[in-house]
Amino acid sequence: MKNIPQAWAPILSAALIAPGTAASITWDPVADTTDPTVIITDGSLVEAINGSGAAGVVTVNGVNFSPSDTLLPTNAASVALSSQTTLDPGLDDLLNTVEFGGGTATSITVGGGALVSGQTYTIQVFFTDLRSCCSGRVMTYGDGEGNTVDITASGVPGTFGQFATGTFIADGTNQTLSLTANGFGNVHINGYQVRSAFPLPVVSQFTVTPSLITSGESTTLDWQISNADSAEIDKAIGSINATSGSLVVSPTTTTTYTLTATNGGGSITSEVTVGVDVPVLPPVLNEFLASNDSDFADEDGNFSDWIEIYNPNPFAIDLDGYHLTSNSTNLIEWSFPTEVTLDGNSYLIIFASGTSRGLPELHTNFKISASGGYLALIAPDGSTVINEFVNYPPQRTDISYGPSGYFSSATPGETNGAASGGFVDDTSFDIDRGFYDAPFTVNIVTTTPGATVVHTTDGTEPSLSNGTASLDAASLLINSTTVLRAAAFKAGLTPTNVDTQTYLFTSDIIEQANMDPDVVDDPAYNGEIESALQSVRTLSIVTNPDNLFDDSIGILANTGGRGLSWERPVSIEFIDPSNPTASLQTNAGLRMHGNGSRGSPKNSLRLLFRADYGPKKLNYPLFGKDFVAQKFNTVVLRAQNANSWTRGRAEDRTATTFLQDSFAKDTQGAMGQPTAGSTFVHLFLNGTYWGLYNPTERPDGSFGEDHFGGDDTDYDAVSRRFSVEVQSGTKTHWDEMITFSNNLLDTQAEYEGLHDFMDVDNLIDYMLVHQFMQTRDGPDDFGHNNMRLVRRNNPAGPWQAYAWDMEYSMIDTTGTRNYSYPFPIYSSPRNNNNDITDSIASVYIRLKDNNPEFQLRYADRAFKHLFNGGALSPTSAAARFEARAEEIESAVIGESARWGDQQRSAPYTRDVEWTAERTRITTEFLP
Repeated sequence: MKNIPQAWAPILSAALIAPGTAASITWDPVADTTDPTVIITDGSLVEAINGSGAAGVVTVNGVNFSPSDTLLPTNAASVALSSQTTLDPGLDDLLNTVEFGGGTATSITVGGGALVSGQTYTIQVFFTDLRSCCSGRVMTYGDGEGNTVDITASGVPGTFGQFATGTFIADGTNQTLSLTANGFGNVHINGYQVRSAFPLPVVSQFTVTPSLITSGESTTLDWQISNADSAEIDKAIGSINATSGSLVVSPTTTTTYTLTATNGGGSITSEVTVGVDVPVLPPVLNEFLASNDSDFADEDGNFSDWIEIYNPNPFAIDLDGYHLTSNSTNLIEWSFPTEVTLDGNSYLIIFASGTSRGLPELHTNFKISASGGYLALIAPDGSTVINEFVNYPPQRTDISYGPSGYFSSATPGETNGAASGGFVDDTSFDIDRGFYDAPFTVNIVTTTPGATVVHTTDGTEPSLSNGTASLDAASLLINSTTVLRAAAFKAGLTPTNVDTQTYLFTSDIIEQANMDPDVVDDPAYNGEIESALQSVRTLSIVTNPDNLFDDSIGILANTGGRGLSWERPVSIEFIDPSNPTASLQTNAGLRMHGNGSRGSPKNSLRLLFRADYGPKKLNYPLFGKDFVAQKFNTVVLRAQNANSWTRGRAEDRTATTFLQDSFAKDTQGAMGQPTAGSTFVHLFLNGTYWGLYNPTERPDGSFGEDHFGGDDTDYDAVSRRFSVEVQSGTKTHWDEMITFSNNLLDTQAEYEGLHDFMDVDNLIDYMLVHQFMQTRDGPDDFGHNNMRLVRRNNPAGPWQAYAWDMEYSMIDTTGTRNYSYPFPIYSSPRNNNNDITDSIASVYIRLKDNNPEFQLRYADRAFKHLFNGGALSPTSAAARFEARAEEIESAVIGESARWGDQQRSAPYTRDVEWTAERTRITTEFLP
């Protein structure tokens, strides 16, 4: 029997044992689970359960869904699946938890024994299962009395399935929920929540003035309440006006008064304390952060320095007249404004932004020095120092400081955590990462006396319990490809971060088990392969091997895993053999990437940069110093699956060049359109060569920020794989455009109106790229797939489309590329079961079929790009394609050695298949 956490035992026992009642449920129509906001938050939460104990507590839209792997009376399985494309990590996790069992019909009790007879409740039930086995399955949920609702599993990857919402008036402490599987073996449920249908009361004010008196004096309680049916105050006061009021009280001892406001949704309480004949303790300068990069934002969204004040009294105190200063010679540098009250045992954050602002958010007129200095809280007399930090030490980014030392986890508005007296000085290596051809000894040191240096060479993070430990310094002989990680530790001090160095020896890389000797030892390549491994930059990813290969948590062992729960921490190093000083190391999160390619032995991956790991962005000229973007939130590592040597179909393998997608992006840029960056690297995972990869940007809100400025929230981004999915922001504007384009778009007014929605020249050029390359997996063909668009929403702008995943192209030389009207584009997809009304192609088709102005504009753009040295003219296109081919001409040898024999014993090679396809494209397709 599975162990049930003690805290959940009462709830689960009630759900399994307590007799359920069958109040009638009135169901709303089912709806699509589109984003986190569909999770209802009105009223008060009674119970929220997810369908897998393994998932832990899952939080979506502020609602905590507790785990259960014994939800069904006779459950067959309780699992966390991995078949979603995330729009929100919490929502993804919730709908990847599923419990199935109990046969084709069963019932459970919900409400946790906490329902109140006669009160109205809302129930929300979720069902989705996107495994290929489950498309079209229908689950029926009901109340056991014939009131039911059907939810259908879409079976469409990239969607979130459906949910149903119902209301009922409880006639007991629990409610029956019936489940029926229609035509398949066991009932399913992902999760549910039960909420009171009434919003809770709001106590907007409950104060006592004054909060401190002497015996025999009186004080006044004041309150403001909304949405309450009744209210009361304890201490024998009893019922009060449920809207507003005041009351004079005369306590003889320090007293805490509790106000309770109640309605049909439940109760909420608020407390105030009156101090009687007690001394007032002064406020405390409790914590500050002098280098805020990502820890806690002010109302403007800026990460300003901040100071925390704590009231140690059980009653409120007035901060009027107190002062903060960063200058020991000016103790009244900044003063608290009037009417600033700090509740008992509470915290107040003041931002040290230098802007000097008052309520509702306080800002001082000074900033805090991160290099060390002075900070003090001064009494209202302007001279008495209450708390001070004299010559506080240099501060570190996102690490706060307080009376007991440094806090590695800042706690604004909360109790301070454990502190350290300082930091172990960072480790340094006397030999840097890179390629080597002779053994050497590397020394790792820290300047902190008595510190212990720990290193590992297996990818795991060093700790006092893992790795080889040395006092003060470590030395290690490096004579083969090695991933070296080190950190330093000393009691009482915060340890260093983990530093990672990758040392590469091409002589042993070519002997690795995954390298094919038929390529490595071939006379055509054995004199070039070692230099081929240094012909493009190297990307070394280092992590605990379990993060990659473990059956339970490894992302390469569970390639269907999606979302935050399948993201793993990694170190990344860019190593440039042509410029070793330009190398870079940083930390990131690593996920699987792609859809159909997840079944390939060579998987696409995605790097995500967040403050959780280190810098919030990758600051590196990944696509060259002249590229428009130099900082990146996300980098996709394309394995290039459609035409590759790991592909199952022989015709796809012989069409492999690894060039088409980069060529498409280059072409879009050459046409004067914004485009995503593209480059090539040799990828190593924990020192093992993994092949030639194609890093590129992912068009989303962060992409918009990096290319055009503003913030990532200033952009909407959508993609399409069978249906439109939101990548950033919302798709409201997209849906409005699709609705608008449902008109014929045959008038000048409609054509001009469309410009508010779509950059028309961008649309034309985007479609021209697809037509020129005869893509077989794009918005104009199979499934109307691989559609990526971004628009700025603040200030409002039109959608722009970006070339994406276009490797499956430039294949058919027999088809027409006639650019005159009517255009050679499918009016409906070859996959006729796919509704394309929400695709960019539907907008294009209506324009090209009906609007003369668009037809003329299209002809103008086509002429510009196809003739006179334009981007699509034969000479220009061939030169651009050849430039990319020359970039990887040598590097392809490494890919051939790693993956060329994946599908047949005789490997695919550069000089045979790759060169033949390159020649075919330049001599037959491009002219």
